Amino acid sequence: MSLEDVENMYQELEVLSKQLGFTNTQQALPFARRVHEGKFRRGNGLPYISHPLFVTMYMKELGIINDEAWATGLLHDTVEDEPHCGFDEQPFSDSIKRRVHLLDFQKGLLEKRKAQLLYIKNILADDWITNITKDVDRLHNLSTTKGAFTPSKLEDYLDETVALFYPAFPIQQQNFLEHTKAFHLLETCIKDYVRELDTHGQFQEDNKRILNYKAS
Repeated sequence: MSLEDVENMYQELEVLSKQLGFTNTQQALPFARRVHEGKFRRGNGLPYISHPLFVTMYMKELGIINDEAWATGLLHDTVEDEPHCGFDEQPFSDSIKRRVHLLDFQKGLLEKRKAQLLYIKNILADDWITNITKDVDRLHNLSTTKGAFTPSKLEDYLDETVALFYPAFPIQQQNFLEHTKAFHLLETCIKDYVRELDTHGQFQEDNKRILNYKAS
């Protein structure tokens, strides 16, 4: 991905959202760009806005043409990255605001794994848009780990992916039948990345790193 690709994604979503009358997406584009301005992705050095743009464009490639989904994809990191960005004062729908706050991982409130388990449990209890946003977010992060993560950071990230996401995949496919195909594709792609990045074979499906959803 290049700077030109980032700008092309932004412009494509800008044009499409106007054509489709997607008011939340139209408002989310400049807001997300402003919140993430001056920040860059580790590894590739691209502007951080490239990540929420990718998440949203990937939804489009999955056949998801939905204003609430696209806006959630664009906004999913705003509150987590900039808690005082004024997100709640923006004219987004209440459902988008709920999703973005659910996707904001609260660090330091509980022991890390308990906090992660509670975080995923709350996402699973929400709607398909929250869940698909989280899966695409994880997919893109996995695809950009090379050059961005130290070996120990990568090991932790793969461990987290296997422990938290693998048990979630069948639940998502059962809970959101209308979007089973998209969730199944995301499961396949995420597991492919884990296998590719897991050069020492530590994180295969049959090992004990896969946990149950018990946050207590």
